[in-house]
Amino acid sequence: MPLIGPVSGSHTKLSDGSSFLIAGSNITISSGSGDNVTIAASGGGGGISFDGSTSNGVLTYKDSDEASVESNLTYNGTTLILTGALESKANVHEGFAAKLHNDQSDSGHVLKLLADGNGSGTHILEMEDGDGDVLFRARADGRFGFGPNGVSSMGAGTFVVGIDGGHTSDIAISKRLQHLGDSNTFMDFPAADKINFQAGGVDMLTMVESSNEGQVLVLSDEAPSDTNFFVSGSEGGKNNEGVSIFGGDLVVSGNLYGGYNHHSEVDSLHLRSTQNIIGGGRVTGVGTDVVLFISGTAGSNGQPGSYGAAVSQGDLIVSGGFKKFGGEEDWLDIQNYSFTGQFQSGWGRGDFLVFSPGANEMLTAGALYYLHTDGTWNLADASSVSTGATAKLGIGLGGPSQYYGVFTKGYYRIPSGQFNGTFVTGSAVYVSEGTAGQFDAAAPSSAGEYVRVVGYALSIDSSSGDVLIDFDPMKGYQVVS
Repeated sequence: MPLIGPVSGSHTKLSDGSSFLIAGSNITISSGSGDNVTIAASGGGGGISFDGSTSNGVLTYKDSDEASVESNLTYNGTTLILTGALESKANVHEGFAAKLHNDQSDSGHVLKLLADGNGSGTHILEMEDGDGDVLFRARADGRFGFGPNGVSSMGAGTFVVGIDGGHTSDIAISKRLQHLGDSNTFMDFPAADKINFQAGGVDMLTMVESSNEGQVLVLSDEAPSDTNFFVSGSEGGKNNEGVSIFGGDLVVSGNLYGGYNHHSEVDSLHLRSTQNIIGGGRVTGVGTDVVLFISGTAGSNGQPGSYGAAVSQGDLIVSGGFKKFGGEEDWLDIQNYSFTGQFQSGWGRGDFLVFSPGANEMLTAGALYYLHTDGTWNLADASSVSTGATAKLGIGLGGPSQYYGVFTKGYYRIPSGQFNGTFVTGSAVYVSEGTAGQFDAAAPSSAGEYVRVVGYALSIDSSSGDVLIDFDPMKGYQVVS
């Protein structure tokens, strides 16, 4: 719209009266020499002021006409940085108070927590419920606690779970518990009701439930293919203490001990690979069928009146000596076979006695003892008649006197530290007067000492110095005058 004539002042209108402009407070309107109008403001103040000058600082409200530039809160268009503590409060029903979303589909990380500390006093992450109980804590020393008890007991391990209540399990594993850095060593759950342990890629132990019966298979890469081990197994024997039924071969590479039956108070079974002996009394407490079932089927277990019976439906092979209690003599060949391969140091083949009414004491293997009148076994010493001259003698077996007992007669391998003097084949062996509990190749010779022969030397091992003797203590003695 062209201007006709000049305009100025607060009340200015066009000369033709078609329009007019009103200048407000502190506003001036003026026209120039051309066809233009200038509107200007002067004085009066106005607008919003701000304090602070931090680069990329975020403005926060201060009052109606003033804002602050926050030095601890900056945003550069990409990253929002807060220097200080952050606390977010919300009142959300069936929702989440906070969500972090990374739209990057390739290596799109969401949350990273950093701490300068690296010890147990630094908590990297903690979760707390409405009662103030800490349900989870991750510490800077690499330990994690789950549940209030687990958090309070984090010193017990790297991964500690302690949750109270009626839950069914603390840790539930769907497949495998793996040894870190060792891919072929693990505990596996390959199927329902089955647990498998492997070490080095070899099946070491498998436990299976089948028809409410438990099966335990102990395996190795050198065991026969039919090796299996059933504990508290079938044939109505699962409710009897100590029942074991072997459906395949039983392979024992080391020693086998039956141990002591606390209900019958009878020592049960001793099998030692180095002696190839069975001894120690009756095998009891294993049901009414058979005591030992070897490589056969359950069809032979109905043995009437067969206390102590062993049924072998397959082959029974004995590589060493075999002792039949109640009649036949023991067979020992140390002419063609070394006694070190037939005897373990500190053990014998012959008669054993479990009797120690005075006390249950640990007896040293290979030490010579006498039965005291108080019912205990004391170390024999030829320096005094009162320490073994007239009493029953026995050799310690390295265990409790009321469970292992003593060796009383037969062939015994004496440890080198228990034998004094120079070994001579076939010579007598005496109670030692030098050190209590030891054997001596020479008879005591000082006045007041007693001489009692306890056996005869048969062979000595040049490597260990152990001595094999025929232990058969004489009933009498002589006192040196």
